Amino acid sequence: MQQIAALQLLNDLAIRLHRTRQIDAIYQPELVQKCIARMEKMFGDKADIRIITFNNYRQYIAFSETVAEKFNKGCISMTHLSDILRAQLLCRYGGLWIDATYYIWDDRFIDALCQFPFFTQKQGGELNELDIVSGRWANNFMKGPAGFPLFGFMVEAFELFWSKYDEVLNYFLFDYIIAVCYEQLPEIRMIMGACPVNNRFSQVLADWGNEACDPHKLELLTADTWLFKLTYKKRFSMQTSDGQRTYYAALLEEE
Repeated sequence: MQQIAALQLLNDLAIRLHRTRQIDAIYQPELVQKCIARMEKMFGDKADIRIITFNNYRQYIAFSETVAEKFNKGCISMTHLSDILRAQLLCRYGGLWIDATYYIWDDRFIDALCQFPFFTQKQGGELNELDIVSGRWANNFMKGPAGFPLFGFMVEAFELFWSKYDEVLNYFLFDYIIAVCYEQLPEIRMIMGACPVNNRFSQVLADWGNEACDPHKLELLTADTWLFKLTYKKRFSMQTSDGQRTYYAALLEEE
């Protein structure tokens, strides 16, 4: 079961880190450990960190009989069960859901989250009919208050979908649900639209991580972007084959 680490800030902002392994270090990818350690450092004593696992999630939410039955039958994958869990946690408790392979560069992170009632990683760009998101949100980095209508819509949409179907018709079901809400409910579209474009280069270091770091490029990147999406499925190195410092190493030096 995928995991979350929950941080409760003094300003009632709950942050949940989307995790993919058990908390035990032997199962936890090094990259995830480093990203979470960075989060802990960023918030310090402002946050109370709790780890939510498959064994204790029932303390926070309960899946419906329909969802539980279809998960047990194998109709719902771990990935899509995690999506349902994410929607329910946000709806009930509010706060931020953040994938644990996001690396936070500096404290602009805190300022941005506290400035807007709804916040998401939003790269912006032209609408593309082949990309349902088109830079308008990131479902793995989304913050809002408990009971926010978008979150309630997500919970109800998942429940309705799984009451009718036994398999996912599109892997990006979560984003299609958000898109329907965005397009059909003007008040939600207005609130989501108020979130400014941010972190336009969030995905860059997942591609550049093993390349030799150009300090000037890194400075330009971090002037715009404070949130970098990495992946534990790719092995990152501290040095290139010829001994140069990589972008990944430059990130970790910020610690």
